[in-house]
Amino acid sequence: MNRLVTIITLATLLLIGCGRTDTGQIRPTETPAPTLTQTALPYPTHTPTLTATQPPIPTWTPTTQPGPTAMPTIDPAMAAELTTRIYTAQQAWQNSQIASYRLTVLEIHSIWSAQRITITVTDGHVSDIQSMCIPAPSQGSTCTIQAVEPANYVVPKLLAQAKELANRYRPEYLQLSFDPVLGYPTMMSYDDPQILDEDYGLKVEKFEQLPGRPASELGEAVTLRVGEKAQAAGVTVELVRIIEDSRCPSSVNCVWSGQVVVELLVTAPNAKPESVQLKLLGTGMQLGEPTSVGNKHIQLTSVSPYPGTPDAIPTQNYSITLQIT
Repeated sequence: MNRLVTIITLATLLLIGCGRTDTGQIRPTETPAPTLTQTALPYPTHTPTLTATQPPIPTWTPTTQPGPTAMPTIDPAMAAELTTRIYTAQQAWQNSQIASYRLTVLEIHSIWSAQRITITVTDGHVSDIQSMCIPAPSQGSTCTIQAVEPANYVVPKLLAQAKELANRYRPEYLQLSFDPVLGYPTMMSYDDPQILDEDYGLKVEKFEQLPGRPASELGEAVTLRVGEKAQAAGVTVELVRIIEDSRCPSSVNCVWSGQVVVELLVTAPNAKPESVQLKLLGTGMQLGEPTSVGNKHIQLTSVSPYPGTPDAIPTQNYSITLQIT
Protein backbone atom coordinates (compact mmCIF):
# COMPACT_ATOMS: atom_id res chain seq x y z
CA MET A 1 0.00 0.00 0.00
CA ASN A 2 2.83 2.42 0.93
CA ARG A 3 4.57 1.41 -2.27
CA LEU A 4 1.48 2.37 -4.42
CA VAL A 5 1.18 5.78 -2.77
CA THR A 6 4.84 6.43 -3.41
CA ILE A 7 4.50 5.63 -7.15
CA ILE A 8 1.47 7.97 -7.57
CA THR A 9 3.28 10.76 -5.76
CA LEU A 10 6.39 10.44 -7.96
CA ALA A 11 4.28 10.42 -11.12
CA THR A 12 2.46 13.58 -10.09
CA LEU A 13 5.69 15.42 -9.28
CA LEU A 14 7.12 14.36 -12.65
CA LEU A 15 4.14 15.78 -14.58
CA ILE A 16 4.24 19.08 -12.69
CA GLY A 17 7.89 19.49 -13.39
CA CYS A 18 7.44 19.00 -17.12
CA GLY A 19 4.92 21.91 -17.23
CA ARG A 20 7.33 24.60 -15.83
CA THR A 21 9.98 26.79 -17.43
CA ASP A 22 13.20 27.88 -15.96
CA THR A 23 11.46 30.93 -14.49
CA GLY A 24 8.88 28.80 -12.83
CA GLN A 25 5.96 29.86 -15.14
CA ILE A 26 3.62 27.42 -16.73
CA ARG A 27 4.38 26.81 -20.43
CA PRO A 28 1.54 26.23 -22.80
CA THR A 29 1.02 22.63 -23.51
CA GLU A 30 -1.23 23.16 -26.63
CA THR A 31 -0.64 24.84 -30.01
CA PRO A 32 -2.55 28.16 -30.27
CA ALA A 33 -5.79 27.99 -32.29
CA PRO A 34 -5.26 28.95 -35.92
CA THR A 35 -6.54 32.38 -37.11
CA LEU A 36 -9.83 32.01 -39.00
CA THR A 37 -9.60 33.16 -42.60
CA GLN A 38 -13.06 34.07 -43.95
CA THR A 39 -13.56 32.65 -47.42
CA ALA A 40 -17.33 33.28 -47.74
CA LEU A 41 -18.60 35.73 -50.39
CA PRO A 42 -19.35 39.26 -49.13
CA TYR A 43 -22.95 40.04 -48.31
CA PRO A 44 -24.56 41.69 -51.37
CA THR A 45 -25.55 45.35 -51.18
CA HIS A 46 -29.03 46.66 -52.10
CA THR A 47 -27.83 48.18 -55.40
CA PRO A 48 -25.42 45.75 -57.04
CA THR A 49 -23.42 47.10 -59.93
CA LEU A 50 -24.44 45.64 -63.28
CA THR A 51 -21.62 44.05 -65.20
CA ALA A 52 -21.14 44.56 -68.90
CA THR A 53 -22.63 41.15 -69.61
CA GLN A 54 -25.96 41.96 -67.95
CA PRO A 55 -28.70 43.32 -70.25
CA PRO A 56 -29.94 46.88 -69.47
CA ILE A 57 -33.32 47.41 -67.91
CA PRO A 58 -35.86 47.82 -70.75
CA THR A 59 -37.49 51.25 -71.14
CA TRP A 60 -41.19 51.93 -72.01
CA THR A 61 -41.87 53.04 -75.55
CA PRO A 62 -45.28 54.71 -76.16
CA THR A 63 -47.39 53.07 -78.85
CA THR A 64 -50.19 55.67 -79.08
CA GLN A 65 -51.22 57.09 -82.45
CA PRO A 66 -49.98 60.53 -83.56
CA GLY A 67 -51.90 63.51 -82.18
CA PRO A 68 -54.00 66.04 -84.11
CA THR A 69 -50.92 67.84 -85.42
CA ALA A 70 -49.95 64.79 -87.50
CA MET A 71 -52.29 65.53 -90.41
CA PRO A 72 -52.52 63.10 -93.30
CA THR A 73 -51.83 64.36 -96.80
CA ILE A 74 -54.75 66.02 -98.59
CA ASP A 75 -55.96 64.14 -101.63
CA PRO A 76 -55.28 66.57 -104.54
CA ALA A 77 -57.94 64.96 -106.72
CA MET A 78 -60.60 65.38 -104.05
CA ALA A 79 -59.66 69.01 -103.46
CA ALA A 80 -59.65 69.77 -107.19
CA GLU A 81 -63.05 68.16 -107.68
CA LEU A 82 -64.52 70.25 -104.84
CA THR A 83 -63.09 73.47 -106.29
CA THR A 84 -64.54 72.63 -109.70
CA ARG A 85 -68.01 72.02 -108.27
CA ILE A 86 -68.01 75.37 -106.44
CA TYR A 87 -66.87 77.23 -109.58
CA THR A 88 -69.53 75.49 -111.69
CA ALA A 89 -72.22 76.43 -109.15
CA GLN A 90 -71.13 80.09 -109.14
CA GLN A 91 -71.30 80.21 -112.93
CA ALA A 92 -74.75 78.60 -112.95
CA TRP A 93 -76.10 81.17 -110.48
CA GLN A 94 -74.58 84.07 -112.41
CA ASN A 95 -76.07 82.78 -115.65
CA SER A 96 -79.52 82.48 -114.08
CA GLN A 97 -79.70 86.29 -113.66
CA ILE A 98 -82.06 85.77 -110.70
CA ALA A 99 -82.11 88.81 -108.40
CA SER A 100 -85.47 88.36 -106.64
CA TYR A 101 -86.24 85.18 -104.68
CA ARG A 102 -87.29 83.74 -101.35
CA LEU A 103 -85.43 80.93 -99.62
CA THR A 104 -85.70 79.09 -96.32
CA VAL A 105 -82.60 77.70 -94.64
CA LEU A 106 -82.17 75.47 -91.60
CA GLU A 107 -78.95 76.31 -89.77
CA ILE A 108 -77.41 74.16 -87.02
CA HIS A 109 -74.38 75.02 -84.89
CA SER A 110 -72.97 71.98 -83.07
CA ILE A 111 -75.14 70.82 -80.13
CA TRP A 112 -77.06 74.10 -79.87
CA SER A 113 -80.54 74.94 -81.08
CA ALA A 114 -81.27 75.03 -84.78
CA GLN A 115 -82.67 78.09 -86.47
CA ARG A 116 -84.96 78.30 -89.48
CA ILE A 117 -84.53 81.52 -91.46
CA THR A 118 -86.70 82.71 -94.34
CA ILE A 119 -85.43 85.68 -96.33
CA THR A 120 -86.98 87.57 -99.21
CA VAL A 121 -84.61 89.17 -101.68
CA THR A 122 -85.85 91.91 -103.98
CA ASP A 123 -83.54 93.13 -106.75
CA GLY A 124 -80.54 91.64 -104.97
CA HIS A 125 -81.32 93.14 -101.57
CA VAL A 126 -82.92 91.48 -98.53
CA SER A 127 -86.34 93.07 -98.09
CA ASP A 128 -87.72 90.78 -95.38
CA ILE A 129 -86.42 88.19 -92.91
CA GLN A 130 -88.14 85.87 -90.46
CA SER A 131 -86.50 83.55 -87.92
CA MET A 132 -87.61 80.80 -85.57
CA CYS A 133 -85.55 78.52 -83.34
CA ILE A 134 -85.83 74.77 -82.81
CA PRO A 135 -84.62 73.58 -79.38
CA ALA A 136 -81.83 71.04 -79.11
CA PRO A 137 -82.66 67.84 -77.15
CA SER A 138 -80.69 69.15 -74.16
CA GLN A 139 -82.66 72.41 -74.13
CA GLY A 140 -86.10 70.97 -73.47
CA SER A 141 -88.93 72.84 -75.19
CA THR A 142 -87.55 76.39 -75.19
CA CYS A 143 -84.82 78.21 -77.09
CA THR A 144 -83.79 81.74 -77.93
CA ILE A 145 -83.85 83.15 -81.44
CA GLN A 146 -80.38 84.36 -82.30
CA ALA A 147 -79.81 87.60 -84.18
CA VAL A 148 -78.73 87.04 -87.79
CA GLU A 149 -77.20 89.27 -90.41
CA PRO A 150 -79.54 89.26 -93.44
CA ALA A 151 -76.76 89.77 -95.99
CA ASN A 152 -75.23 86.42 -94.99
CA TYR A 153 -78.14 84.46 -96.50
CA VAL A 154 -78.33 85.82 -100.03
CA VAL A 155 -77.19 83.27 -102.59
CA PRO A 156 -73.91 85.00 -103.58
CA LYS A 157 -72.89 85.14 -99.92
CA LEU A 158 -73.80 81.45 -99.42
CA LEU A 159 -71.64 80.55 -102.41
CA ALA A 160 -68.79 82.60 -100.97
CA GLN A 161 -69.24 80.75 -97.67
CA ALA A 162 -68.98 77.41 -99.47
CA LYS A 163 -65.69 78.54 -101.00
CA GLU A 164 -64.42 79.68 -97.61
CA LEU A 165 -65.27 76.31 -96.05
CA ALA A 166 -63.41 74.53 -98.83
CA ASN A 167 -60.33 76.67 -98.17
CA ARG A 168 -60.47 76.13 -94.40
CA TYR A 169 -61.37 72.46 -93.99
CA ARG A 170 -60.21 69.18 -95.45
CA PRO A 171 -62.46 67.87 -98.26
CA GLU A 172 -63.32 64.70 -96.36
CA TYR A 173 -64.76 66.78 -93.51
CA LEU A 174 -67.12 68.69 -95.83
CA GLN A 175 -70.47 68.06 -97.44
CA LEU A 176 -71.29 70.57 -100.17
CA SER A 177 -74.11 70.19 -102.69
CA PHE A 178 -75.63 72.64 -105.17
CA ASP A 179 -78.76 72.91 -107.24
CA PRO A 180 -77.89 71.33 -110.60
CA VAL A 181 -79.68 74.04 -112.62
CA LEU A 182 -79.48 77.32 -110.66
CA GLY A 183 -76.29 76.60 -108.69
CA TYR A 184 -77.41 77.86 -105.26
CA PRO A 185 -76.12 75.75 -102.33
CA THR A 186 -78.58 73.14 -101.11
CA MET A 187 -76.38 71.72 -98.33
CA MET A 188 -73.26 72.93 -96.55
CA SER A 189 -71.86 71.11 -93.51
CA TYR A 190 -68.54 70.33 -91.89
CA ASP A 191 -67.42 68.19 -88.97
CA ASP A 192 -63.76 68.09 -87.99
CA PRO A 193 -63.37 64.95 -85.80
CA GLN A 194 -60.31 66.45 -84.11
CA ILE A 195 -62.18 69.52 -82.83
CA LEU A 196 -65.01 69.13 -80.35
CA ASP A 197 -68.32 70.95 -80.89
CA GLU A 198 -67.26 72.71 -84.10
CA ASP A 199 -69.60 70.92 -86.49
CA TYR A 200 -71.94 73.09 -88.54
CA GLY A 201 -74.73 72.52 -91.01
CA LEU A 202 -76.92 74.61 -93.31
CA LYS A 203 -79.65 73.19 -95.52
CA VAL A 204 -81.76 75.14 -98.03
CA GLU A 205 -85.21 73.69 -97.45
CA LYS A 206 -87.06 75.82 -100.01
CA PHE A 207 -86.20 78.13 -102.89
CA GLU A 208 -88.71 80.22 -104.82
CA GLN A 209 -87.96 82.63 -107.65
CA LEU A 210 -89.91 85.91 -107.47
CA PRO A 211 -90.75 88.41 -110.22
CA GLY A 212 -88.19 91.16 -110.65
CA ARG A 213 -85.51 92.68 -112.84
CA PRO A 214 -82.65 90.50 -114.02
CA ALA A 215 -79.36 90.87 -112.19
CA SER A 216 -77.70 92.39 -115.25
CA GLU A 217 -79.88 95.49 -114.87
CA LEU A 218 -78.92 96.00 -111.25
CA GLY A 219 -75.33 96.98 -111.86
CA GLU A 220 -72.26 95.45 -110.26
CA ALA A 221 -71.73 94.45 -106.64
CA VAL A 222 -68.45 95.36 -104.93
CA THR A 223 -67.21 94.17 -101.53
CA LEU A 224 -64.55 96.24 -99.75
CA ARG A 225 -62.64 96.47 -96.49
CA VAL A 226 -61.25 99.68 -95.06
CA GLY A 227 -58.36 100.85 -97.26
CA GLU A 228 -59.25 98.60 -100.22
CA LYS A 229 -59.99 99.75 -103.78
CA ALA A 230 -61.99 98.10 -106.56
CA GLN A 231 -63.19 98.89 -110.06
CA ALA A 232 -66.79 98.33 -111.10
CA ALA A 233 -69.10 99.76 -113.72
CA GLY A 234 -66.33 102.00 -114.98
CA VAL A 235 -65.46 103.72 -111.68
CA THR A 236 -62.91 103.15 -108.95
CA VAL A 237 -64.16 103.09 -105.36
CA GLU A 238 -62.18 103.00 -102.11
CA LEU A 239 -63.52 102.51 -98.59
CA VAL A 240 -61.81 105.26 -96.61
CA ARG A 241 -63.32 104.78 -93.15
CA ILE A 242 -66.33 103.90 -91.05
CA ILE A 243 -67.66 107.25 -89.87
CA GLU A 244 -70.40 105.99 -87.57
CA ASP A 245 -71.80 102.68 -86.38
CA SER A 246 -74.70 103.23 -84.01
CA ARG A 247 -76.60 100.08 -84.99
CA CYS A 248 -78.47 98.49 -82.10
CA PRO A 249 -76.49 95.42 -80.88
CA SER A 250 -78.33 92.13 -81.18
CA SER A 251 -77.98 91.55 -77.41
CA VAL A 252 -79.62 94.89 -76.51
CA ASN A 253 -83.18 96.20 -76.77
CA CYS A 254 -83.05 99.67 -78.32
CA VAL A 255 -85.63 102.34 -79.02
CA TRP A 256 -83.88 103.21 -82.30
CA SER A 257 -82.25 100.75 -84.69
CA GLY A 258 -79.32 103.10 -85.34
CA GLN A 259 -77.33 103.42 -88.53
CA VAL A 260 -73.91 102.91 -90.05
CA VAL A 261 -72.23 105.61 -92.15
CA VAL A 262 -69.20 105.05 -94.38
CA GLU A 263 -66.94 107.33 -96.40
CA LEU A 264 -65.92 106.43 -99.94
CA LEU A 265 -63.49 107.91 -102.43
CA VAL A 266 -64.93 107.54 -105.94
CA THR A 267 -62.96 108.22 -109.09
CA ALA A 268 -64.84 108.39 -112.39
CA PRO A 269 -63.06 108.38 -115.78
CA ASN A 270 -61.45 111.75 -116.59
CA ALA A 271 -62.53 113.18 -113.22
CA LYS A 272 -60.95 114.01 -109.91
CA PRO A 273 -61.54 111.70 -106.88
CA GLU A 274 -64.74 112.61 -105.06
CA SER A 275 -65.49 111.91 -101.39
CA VAL A 276 -69.00 110.63 -100.71
CA GLN A 277 -70.85 109.33 -97.65
CA LEU A 278 -73.37 106.48 -97.65
CA LYS A 279 -75.50 105.18 -94.82
CA LEU A 280 -77.52 102.10 -93.97
CA LEU A 281 -80.14 101.75 -91.24
CA GLY A 282 -79.40 99.32 -88.43
CA THR A 283 -81.87 96.65 -89.48
CA GLY A 284 -80.51 96.55 -93.02
CA MET A 285 -84.04 96.13 -94.36
CA GLN A 286 -84.19 99.65 -95.73
CA LEU A 287 -81.37 100.93 -97.89
CA GLY A 288 -80.08 104.46 -97.78
CA GLU A 289 -80.43 106.78 -100.74
CA PRO A 290 -77.97 106.12 -103.55
CA THR A 291 -75.32 108.70 -104.36
CA SER A 292 -74.61 109.80 -107.92
CA VAL A 293 -71.08 110.30 -109.20
CA GLY A 294 -71.11 111.29 -112.85
CA ASN A 295 -73.58 108.97 -114.50
CA LYS A 296 -73.15 106.21 -111.88
CA HIS A 297 -75.40 105.46 -108.93
CA ILE A 298 -73.71 103.95 -105.84
CA GLN A 299 -75.75 102.40 -103.05
CA LEU A 300 -74.66 100.79 -99.78
CA THR A 301 -76.40 97.40 -99.45
CA SER A 302 -74.73 95.75 -96.43
CA VAL A 303 -72.16 96.30 -93.69
CA SER A 304 -70.63 93.35 -91.83
CA PRO A 305 -70.36 92.28 -89.12
CA TYR A 306 -73.52 93.26 -87.31
CA PRO A 307 -72.72 94.32 -83.70
CA GLY A 308 -73.56 91.69 -81.13
CA THR A 309 -72.58 93.74 -78.07
CA PRO A 310 -72.07 97.46 -77.35
CA ASP A 311 -68.30 96.96 -77.74
CA ALA A 312 -66.73 98.69 -80.72
CA ILE A 313 -65.96 96.54 -83.75
CA PRO A 314 -62.28 96.68 -84.82
CA THR A 315 -61.89 98.68 -88.02
CA GLN A 316 -60.10 95.84 -89.83
CA ASN A 317 -63.13 93.56 -89.29
CA TYR A 318 -65.56 95.70 -91.28
CA SER A 319 -66.67 94.70 -94.76
CA ILE A 320 -69.18 96.57 -96.93
CA THR A 321 -71.04 95.75 -100.13
CA LEU A 322 -71.92 98.37 -102.71
CA GLN A 323 -74.24 98.23 -105.71
CA ILE A 324 -73.03 100.37 -108.64
CA THR A 325 -75.32 101.07 -111.62
